[in-house]
Amino acid sequence: MAILKGGILGGFTGKIGDVIGYIRFGKSYIKMKSKKKKKKASDKQVEARKRMSVAVKFINTAKTFVAI
Repeated sequence: MAILKGGILGGFTGKIGDVIGYIRFGKSYIKMKSKKKKKKASDKQVEARKRMSVAVKFINTAKTFVAI
């Protein structure tokens, strides 16, 4: 369900079919819903995702000790 902002000619937030409306920094944007990937991820991609998840877990743990 989408919500109209500013009447019929204004922007909207939410989803209508494959179209997504959102507001960022006070500006209205629309984009298409991303398509699902049919191709399987390569071994390099899987390895990179694993490394990234380890890095994110480390950063999230370190955030409790360091105020940024």
